[in-house]
Amino acid sequence: MRCRPPSMRGVIEADDLSKVVLYNRVSGAVGDIMHVGFNEGKVCDAVLRRIEMREGAARANCRWPERENHEAPVEIVCDIGTQRFALEHTGVENFEGFVRLQNGALTHFRPLEARIAENLPPSEYVLLEMSLKATEGLRGEALAKVQHALAAYVVATAPALPIAREGRYPDLIHRAQPPGVPFEITLYRWPRSWHAKPFEISQLVGGDREADAA
Repeated sequence: MRCRPPSMRGVIEADDLSKVVLYNRVSGAVGDIMHVGFNEGKVCDAVLRRIEMREGAARANCRWPERENHEAPVEIVCDIGTQRFALEHTGVENFEGFVRLQNGALTHFRPLEARIAENLPPSEYVLLEMSLKATEGLRGEALAKVQHALAAYVVATAPALPIAREGRYPDLIHRAQPPGVPFEITLYRWPRSWHAKPFEISQLVGGDREADAA
């Protein structure tokens, strides 16, 4: 039997659901320990389950063209009822390397955030900004040394920072390259207010926020 192209209904559902699953993976509360990924197999399975319920039939004759090095390398092709469906899951990143950097943050920054937060007043909020790829390439002992140096510097420096008004930056911006840290950081201090935690790390893609706002 000659295969018919997948119905447009099926393709739209696959695209929409994959975007929802990816969004839920990367937009959780800041600091949540969560591995970020595209999960192609799980997304396709979820879409096919929904189509199976709609069509009242189970999938059959499944093939995985991408694994077979097919000239049309979609994730999966299968029959459900009288129709053939082809699903392709394409991951969309904010920028190249976003998912890899997000996963790296789980070991580079989340433990550091918790360690520093324990040593800051619970009534205040301190934000540390650094370049997006500041710690890229650091592993093992080298990473641990930088984390220790950052923690020591923030805990010692934060109490002396001016407290800015809520929603505003302080008049004097504290920028420095702490001893033992191979990159520059910026520190801010505000009242705790609505912030969930007393300390967080923000990675910047590039540019100068204060200069851009001037």
